Amino acid sequence: MSTISPSIDSQILATQLSALEIAGNPPEDEDVLSAIERIPNELLCEIFTLTLPCTRHVVDQTLEQPPWWLGHICQRWRAAVLENPLFWSSITLYEPPARWMGQACPPLMIKTQLDRSGTAPLAVSFDARHDDIVGKSVDILIEQSFRWESLHLRASGTVVPRLCNRLQRVEGRVPMLRYLESIGFPEYLIQKSFSTVPSLRAVVLGDDDHYALSVSPSTHFPWSRITKFRGTYDRFQDCAAMFKAAPNLVECGITLRTAHSSDGPHVVLPHLLRLDAVGTVLNYLTAPLLEELWVSDTAPTALIDFVERSSCHLRKLVVYECSDPSALIPIFRAIPTLTTFFVAFGRTSGYMGEEFLFDALKINAGIESAEICPNLTHIAAGGRTGFAVDSFLDMVQTRRSVGQPMLSFVRVFYPDKRQMPAMIENVVRRIAEMKREGLDAALDIGLQMSQQNYLGMGRP
Repeated sequence: MSTISPSIDSQILATQLSALEIAGNPPEDEDVLSAIERIPNELLCEIFTLTLPCTRHVVDQTLEQPPWWLGHICQRWRAAVLENPLFWSSITLYEPPARWMGQACPPLMIKTQLDRSGTAPLAVSFDARHDDIVGKSVDILIEQSFRWESLHLRASGTVVPRLCNRLQRVEGRVPMLRYLESIGFPEYLIQKSFSTVPSLRAVVLGDDDHYALSVSPSTHFPWSRITKFRGTYDRFQDCAAMFKAAPNLVECGITLRTAHSSDGPHVVLPHLLRLDAVGTVLNYLTAPLLEELWVSDTAPTALIDFVERSSCHLRKLVVYECSDPSALIPIFRAIPTLTTFFVAFGRTSGYMGEEFLFDALKINAGIESAEICPNLTHIAAGGRTGFAVDSFLDMVQTRRSVGQPMLSFVRVFYPDKRQMPAMIENVVRRIAEMKREGLDAALDIGLQMSQQNYLGMGRP
């Protein structure tokens, strides 16, 4: 005879029924977890690829780093990142920050990353602007120089010759190298290490201020295959010799440090699409296919003559250190194909000239004949504190309400992080209204001219 009361029997039965019901209907969290677990590793890697590279900030440097932290999330993610060599193929050696305890890039870490990168081509960076990087780590990477696809060198002072002494060992051992960026290295040191680079397609040379370094065609680069070049020259004759040796340039940044008359030799660059020109270099060039142009306060006549001589359909114009805004108006009239215009006003730029420029860019209903830049869709303005930002935003509003095509991208930017609160408050309010209307608009404080943001070459 059972000693369990009927009430306990009924409770046990109810519990068993509840357990069966739960087993047949798992909680939503388990459904979600199960769905995540069913994602193939290949798809996980694709998602990670779209969200990488990871960056970390070390003092004033922003550095790429491999996804070490992804391996600590869960076993699935660890397996996924370890199975993809491309996640580990970008390697940066940097100097230890001040008061850093220990080595910044220990050899064991570099060896681990190389092992995980398998046989993938490597993107290698050496950043030693103030102090030496770990020599043993450099040596480990040099042993893999046959895998280097891109190389970024940045150094200064006494670090340069010491690093170059090590890099001389890669001479003739970089068959895959396509991209070479050298900041702070003189030409003769480059020639010692990189005179035999058969696959090279891009060369970027300079110092921390600008592209203040050049190489002559006597450097044994495969010049006829180079499609991207940046450098600085004192004489246009030397610059012209480089252009003659590299006729297939698609992207070029050239600084001509000394002023010259326009009676020098003219050079035609038949394939050039993007040009960053500082100095009087436009006086000597013709680029019939040019689409994007960066200039530093170039004389309006020289720019108009260049555009008319080239007969190019310019789509993008970026003017930095602009000192005479009203002088841009005849330039705009000569470039009706322009869709993107970014301007950074210099310290000597006048408020009235800025207002005059933005008034000219306004679009008024029923006055089509006076319109300039009718196809403008992307615009940004900034630079000095106190530029005519209200006039700029007034102009933007007319192009939003009347213009066709309408503006789709608007930026106000200031290099200085310390701005007048009242002015910033008004700008923030007006930009917020534009964003509510669906416009991609923003205020960027502390924005410098850089290849890493929308002011840089090759950016949308």
